[in-house]
Amino acid sequence: KEDTKKSITKGQLILHEQCYIPKTSIHTLAGVVITVLLLWVSLYVIIKDAILPKTDLFKILVLILCSYSSGMLFTMIGLPHISGMFLTGSVFRSVGFFNLTSHYKSIIVTLRLLAISVTLTKSGLGLNTDTLIKYKWSILKYLLIPCTMEAMVFAVLAKYIFQFPWFWALTFGYVICATNSGPLLNTLNQLKNQGTNEHDRMKTLFENATYLDNIYSISAFAVCLNALASSSDIPVSISYGILDLMVAFLVGVIMGSLTACFPHKKDEYMVPKRCFMVFLNGVCTYFGLKEIGFPSGGPLSCFVAGATSTFCWKTQGWSASYNPVLKFESKLWNLLMEPLLFGLVGTEIDLTITDISEVFAAIGIFLIIILLRAIFGFFILTGENFELKEKLFVILSWMPKGTVQAALSPQPLDMLRTSSVTEEEDLKRAEII
Repeated sequence: KEDTKKSITKGQLILHEQCYIPKTSIHTLAGVVITVLLLWVSLYVIIKDAILPKTDLFKILVLILCSYSSGMLFTMIGLPHISGMFLTGSVFRSVGFFNLTSHYKSIIVTLRLLAISVTLTKSGLGLNTDTLIKYKWSILKYLLIPCTMEAMVFAVLAKYIFQFPWFWALTFGYVICATNSGPLLNTLNQLKNQGTNEHDRMKTLFENATYLDNIYSISAFAVCLNALASSSDIPVSISYGILDLMVAFLVGVIMGSLTACFPHKKDEYMVPKRCFMVFLNGVCTYFGLKEIGFPSGGPLSCFVAGATSTFCWKTQGWSASYNPVLKFESKLWNLLMEPLLFGLVGTEIDLTITDISEVFAAIGIFLIIILLRAIFGFFILTGENFELKEKLFVILSWMPKGTVQAALSPQPLDMLRTSSVTEEEDLKRAEII
C-alpha cells in the first residue's frame, strides 16, 4: 500500500480527492447546474432555435432548474423544500416569465400527469404486501375513517363558505384529505436505521397506511371529477367510476405480473430493464386507461402495478430492504419529477390577481380540518396497543399536505379548459381549488 501511495503523483492525488472540494449542498447544486447547462447545449446543437432563451421549451428547462435549486435552498434553511418549488413557479408566473403558448399548455398538463404516474408507481413499489395482508383490518381502519371524515367535513365547509355545489365540494374534500407521505416515511426510515425494534408495529402499520391513504384519496377524487365532467346522472357516473376502478385493479395486476416474467431474473441487465419496464407500465396504465374509456382508473392501476411488481420480485429473492427499482423511481422523483410537478403547479398561481380573502378562508378551513382530524385520530387510536407518544406521532404525521394536493388541484381547471361548454362559475370554483 505504501508503494502504491508513493507511485501516485500530486496531480493524481488531487484528482482522487476531487480537488479537495467537500460534499455540500452547494457542490450538489453546482453539479445540477452544469448538467442542465450541458443539456441545453446538447439540445441547441440538435434543435437550434427551438431552445433559445425566449422559447417555451427554454422556460420549462429554467423552471425545473430553479425549482430544484429553491427546494435545496429551503431545505438548507429548515423549511419544506416543496414550498420553495411551488413559490418558484408562482413567482415566474407573477412576473410574466412563464406564459406559454397554447401548444405547450397541453404539454404542461401531460408533464404533470407523468409526474403523478411516477409518484404513484413509487408508492406501489414501496407497499409491503405481507404486512398489508397481516394487518389488513387495522390498516383499513387507520386509513379509511380519518381520510373519509376529513373529506366529508371539508366538503361541508366548502359548501357553505365557498358556496360550492355538493359534488364540487366533495371533489375539493378529496383533494385536501390526503397526507404528504414524505415527512412520515423519512422519519420512519430514520427510526429503522437506528436499529431499534421499538415501535415496530406502529412503523409497519402506518408506513403502509400512508401509501394507501394517497391512492384512496386520488381514486375517490378521480371518480368525483369524472362525474362532474359527465353529462349522465350522478348515480350513473359514480357507477361508471367504480367500474373504472375495478378494471384498473385488474389491469394493474396484469401489468405488474409481466415484470415477474420479463426480463428473466438471471438477465445480465435485469435491474435497468425492470426500471425501464416499470416506468413504462406507469405511463401506459395512467394514460392508456383514459384513452380507452376508463378515465378514473389510471391512478389506481399505476399503484397496483407497482405493488404487484414488488410482490412478484420478493418471491424471486428481493426483499423490502433490497429493491433497486424502488430506489430508481425515488431518485427519478426527487431529481426531476418533484421539482417539475411543484414548479408547474406554482405557475398556475398568479400572485398579482390572487384574492387574499379566498386564501385566508381556505387557510381557516384547513386549520379546522387539521384540528378535527387530530381529535378524531386520537379517539381512533384510543384502545389500541399504542403508547401516548406513538399516538401523538401518528396524529402529527397526518397533518402535512403537499404532494397529492399539487398533483390533483390543477386537474379540474385542466378539465374545464378542454371542455367545449364551460360555465363561468365552474371556472371560478376550479381556480379556488
